Amino acid sequence: MLSQPRTSSLPLFLRRRPGLAFVGLAIAGTGLGFKYVATTIRNNELAQKNDISGHQNLYVTVDRSGGGI
Repeated sequence: MLSQPRTSSLPLFLRRRPGLAFVGLAIAGTGLGFKYVATTIRNNELAQKNDISGHQNLYVTVDRSGGGI
């Protein structure tokens, strides 16, 4: 009785290197997380800077370059 070769629906590189696929997904997720935080900070700063609600605008720009005073 001959055994049938196993066929998998996963691509070849995922079957041979599942750790590589996991690392790739982790790197992509980390990059997307950083992008989300950067966009959120930018949107919050723009909302504070362009506040038209009639309140006194106390917006102060902050230099985040890390270069000191």
